[in-house]
Amino acid sequence: MKVLYFANIRFPTERAHGVQIAKMCEAFSDAGASVTLVVPNRAVTIDGDPYEYYGVKTNFNIIKIGKREDPQSNLGYWISYVKFALRLSAYCSKNKADVYYSRDESIVFILSLFGVGVVWEAHGWKGGALVGYFLRTIKKIVVITSIAKRQFVEGGVSEQKIIVAPDGVDSSLIDARVDKIFARKKLGLPAEGKLAFYVGSLSEWKGFQTLLQCADTLAKKQITVVLVGGIVEKLKKEFPNVIFLDFIPYKELATVQAAADVLVIPNSAKSVVSTDYTSPLKLFAHMASDRPIVASRLPSLREVLDEETAYFFAPDNPKSLAETIIYALAHTEESNEKARKALAKVREYTWDERARKILAFIGE
Repeated sequence: MKVLYFANIRFPTERAHGVQIAKMCEAFSDAGASVTLVVPNRAVTIDGDPYEYYGVKTNFNIIKIGKREDPQSNLGYWISYVKFALRLSAYCSKNKADVYYSRDESIVFILSLFGVGVVWEAHGWKGGALVGYFLRTIKKIVVITSIAKRQFVEGGVSEQKIIVAPDGVDSSLIDARVDKIFARKKLGLPAEGKLAFYVGSLSEWKGFQTLLQCADTLAKKQITVVLVGGIVEKLKKEFPNVIFLDFIPYKELATVQAAADVLVIPNSAKSVVSTDYTSPLKLFAHMASDRPIVASRLPSLREVLDEETAYFFAPDNPKSLAETIIYALAHTEESNEKARKALAKVREYTWDERARKILAFIGE
């Protein structure tokens, strides 16, 4: 099966979607497909080989089309976006494939206008006047939560066109075990004391602010919050009890997680993306860490996690989060049991399993 995967992104990128796309291209190839990732020729901020950066095999091709661009404004970005989508229609006419695949609804829609049937990996739902036509043109839809599937079905899409496939994790991460003292030394963290980690981007809907807001309460219990995802001077001044670490590549995640005593997924309930559509890469990586997880009690997260595999707190509630972290760290035996069960469960969610499931669905 020949697969053309279209992604309107800088590549490589430090954003999580870049990791997901690279891992899925690798996994599709491992499952027997011939895969080419097609991206715009945009300036990037990451030097070096993208395969090495993401820690993936060189078993798929990467093609950058168009002249090199470096959009510096929203208008420039959208101009670049439209040019890329139009170039893709010409690319498809010269490069035939069994499957055209994309996470980007705008690309899927534009290609559908040129008669190209695309498999859409939908990471959200948006209504609108053109939705009915748009959905009829799509070959098949991959969604990452059952909530999203229900909304598509309610929007008129046949259930037979939709598969639910949550995100995944590397098999190597499941089996990786890094010494805590070694990990802390490598990251420049204190060898002693309890550390509660947030790993991820500083987008508002990720809810990292809730963890920052309970940092003082945790500090009184000798628990230090560590935020891995960017150093923001304003936040460092506002939250002096928090340790801020810069972004660390996904391939080094095993070391990052090994330094933690508890891993926090504090997604906000104020965003529909967070409540209904997200399937965070960190969720599956944390399940593979052999560390207890504290997560927001949200429908999207509870599609994978449950009371046997994680602790839950009331979203956007610093008091509830602090109390849950303190409880998890005070009940070591219970926390270790949850971590063991999460580790066992995450074996169902590897990238390889996800790719095989999707390819089988596409080929039906």
